[in-house]
Amino acid sequence: MREVAAAILVLTLCAAPALAQHSGAPSGVPKKDCLSDAERELITRLKALNRPTTEKDPPPPFNPDYFVGTWTMEYDGPESPLAPEGAHSGTLTVKHVDGCFYEGELDAKGPGGAYKTKIQIMYDPVAKYLTWVETDTRGYTLFKPGTIGADSGGYFTHYFETQGFKAGGQDIHLKGSTFLASPSNFRIRRSISTAGEPYMNLGEMWFRKKGTV
Repeated sequence: MREVAAAILVLTLCAAPALAQHSGAPSGVPKKDCLSDAERELITRLKALNRPTTEKDPPPPFNPDYFVGTWTMEYDGPESPLAPEGAHSGTLTVKHVDGCFYEGELDAKGPGGAYKTKIQIMYDPVAKYLTWVETDTRGYTLFKPGTIGADSGGYFTHYFETQGFKAGGQDIHLKGSTFLASPSNFRIRRSISTAGEPYMNLGEMWFRKKGTV
């Protein structure tokens, strides 16, 4: 009994700093926008620089408003439990819900026929952690959590790894990255593991924003 009590005490003391950050009653009002005015101002200042950024410059915050709008999708995929080999095309529309929450829908067609994917995006600007959830009419839901950060050129990349799920009668895991190449296009690179086998490349899925050149 003493050993159990001692273990509980140690766990409580270790957790205290983390719990203290979230203790007390909620305060303030719900956020309308994901980023603060200061973060938005920093993004504007960095974009206005007429020189390359240096290590002395603060890292640019990621603004998930990037995804808001209508995008065309193109993807030429290999044979996999997710779909037959062939070309996919479609339209992705994303809107801001409130705070750091976004939702959208991909209306697409591929070699296996038409399909829709409901998109939910949640972002934590403090932790720089983005979760992208896909609920696909082909019978599965993907959770794609991971960190997002920028390189010295200001290009952001989101790294993710999904939970295990079933597709085509197989046990599947996906991992990959979403690279935000410019304000007008981004690409998703994915690799697939089937039944615990090593990951294999699935190619790149391109998204281009409508109304841009």
